[in-house]
Amino acid sequence: MNKEILPKFLLGLCAASGLSISDLALAADDTKIKSLDKVVVNARYWDESADKVPESLTVIEGSELDKHGLVLLETKIPNITIERSSVQTRIVSRGVSGIDTGLQDPLAYYVNGVALPQGGNQLPQLVDIDQLEFLKGPQGSLYGRNSEAGLLKITTSAPSFTPQFSASLSTSLVDGADGNAPGNIASVRASDALIDKSLAGSIAVRVEDSQGAYHNLAEGHNDGGEVKSWTISTGLRFDSQVSTLIDFRSLIEQKDTGKSRMRFNSGNFATDRFTTHYNSATFDDSKSAIHSLKIEHAFEGFDFTSTTGYTDYHREFQADLDSFTLPSPETLMNMNDAMASQELRLSSNGEGSWRWLMGVYVFRQTTDIDFRIGAPRATRITDIDHNGAALFGQLEFLFTDKLALTLGTRVEESRQTGAQRYALMNITARYEADVNATQHLPKVTLDYTLSDKSIAYLSLAKGYLPGGYNYAFANKVNNFTYEPEASDNLELGYKVKNERLSLNVAAFFINTQDKQIVDVEPGNVQRISNAAETQSYGVELALDYQFTSVISGYATLGTQRATANEYVRNVVVGGALASINLADNELPMAPSETYAFGLKYRTSPTGLFGRIGVNGASRYYFDSFNKIEQPDYKKLEAEVGYQFKKVNVSLAGMNLTDEEIYSRAINLPTGVLVEDASPRTITLNISANW
Repeated sequence: MNKEILPKFLLGLCAASGLSISDLALAADDTKIKSLDKVVVNARYWDESADKVPESLTVIEGSELDKHGLVLLETKIPNITIERSSVQTRIVSRGVSGIDTGLQDPLAYYVNGVALPQGGNQLPQLVDIDQLEFLKGPQGSLYGRNSEAGLLKITTSAPSFTPQFSASLSTSLVDGADGNAPGNIASVRASDALIDKSLAGSIAVRVEDSQGAYHNLAEGHNDGGEVKSWTISTGLRFDSQVSTLIDFRSLIEQKDTGKSRMRFNSGNFATDRFTTHYNSATFDDSKSAIHSLKIEHAFEGFDFTSTTGYTDYHREFQADLDSFTLPSPETLMNMNDAMASQELRLSSNGEGSWRWLMGVYVFRQTTDIDFRIGAPRATRITDIDHNGAALFGQLEFLFTDKLALTLGTRVEESRQTGAQRYALMNITARYEADVNATQHLPKVTLDYTLSDKSIAYLSLAKGYLPGGYNYAFANKVNNFTYEPEASDNLELGYKVKNERLSLNVAAFFINTQDKQIVDVEPGNVQRISNAAETQSYGVELALDYQFTSVISGYATLGTQRATANEYVRNVVVGGALASINLADNELPMAPSETYAFGLKYRTSPTGLFGRIGVNGASRYYFDSFNKIEQPDYKKLEAEVGYQFKKVNVSLAGMNLTDEEIYSRAINLPTGVLVEDASPRTITLNISANW
């Protein structure tokens, strides 16, 4: 990037955020610039500097996530949209999304090295987080299934051998339908040596009691968006002081949430924003446990790593089928999912012109679902056994001190056996089917070191999302399963990082075969259809710039076009079956532009700090027919606070312009049903560290 263009661009950011040109000119004379910190990641199973990884990678510190949660990703990462609705939590990256309410997600979620088979729905509230790494593009060569769109990798804080204690309290006022709604989150963490120099332990607890913005006219309640939860993070760390490290970490959560959040914004039943009209009791309760045991041993010439994982997830909900006061039975679901996994890796630990790693991974997952919906009510009881094994490896070879080639590959076998018992009035049926696949997931990356501050890279990778089961709306073996999808991905990128600037630029192209897409049709029936070919391509930019020792700026920009190339839907029109060609339609939840920019002010180590920023997106669609639209929006955010020696106090505002944003929308004969999101929120944060 031209050295003259960047300061002019950042001048524009300053002007938009309220800083005068004279302020910036004075800042330019400041010689005490604080260098941007070096960040170490393990996304490729090698400890390396984030700015040297030839991937589209974003790293977020745990202290930021504690305050803002996953919504922070929209500010940090271009070309993503996030659905955090009463139905599901999912992140759509570069236009690649999973099956709506499905059991498979194309974005892999890992916590302490353990995969979450239920994806974002299973992810606990963020507490005791050390670091989040977000990798875009297929990561199947190292992480296997469910990583077609990328990887979200979370690591909790390691137990410390020196005494540590921290506590925080956040209290919020949400601009809701019935006035200001309160919300409170409290957390504490303690860590210390249990046996001097050899065994350390930690425990962190987070408790939330938030009302939410929703008001139910039918029953006069304000609990439709409530969240009542507790989360416990524990850890034990054994250090032999020679060559062996044993690390156990556990996250356990119980969460009860309100589920009366959807409303009609058109038709005879339309209501105002955040105002619902449910006449049936609704709830959504879940329990999640994630356990990880990691053993590392250093041999002469190579390292050995073993990661044993176990996850247990239970979800039970009751929902009002029509989201209004019409007489209809509630929709009920009871799900239990458990998975045990084992990964063994060997990797080189010496220096030279090449480095390598190889490994084996096995897992077993069981899923039981009791789902009841409709009037008259249809009952579907589904049992799924999913077993898999994989061999994988990665080799990086330095042709010269500047040019490197990385070859990754994985052969993964997946075997699923599913059975469903279906009952509707006097009709009963039982059917079963297997969904088996063996996949080869290669990846090739070429990177060139332009200078000690910058690299350029080119990567080719194959993406893969397993097939699965339509547990919610099947009624015979022919519509009980759906097939896997595969994609070919190309990415070209450039990274630079020096004392002031961190800049990441990437261009990508994705071609997907047999893309599975879901729409809700009249009668509230969910259909899974196959788009023979879809395509997504675009450009992304993310930068941070340190103006002075106290003033910095940031900006992200993403442009993309994600469309169906070959896609024919069979639908009922006027009582007859008709084919509709949806080629050239945009894929759901894939805006053509996303952006964020802002300024930060911070004195160090104590003193005043603040930030102001805007993030937004162009309009996008929720459905494959491109009928239900989220208009373009921009959210203004700001924070001001003071850092004392051990205590931090701040006041933050989210969506200060109160933009109307939906997390979810579907089309029904009675109107468009939407779920409002991102209410204007003011939060007081107090934290302390000893």
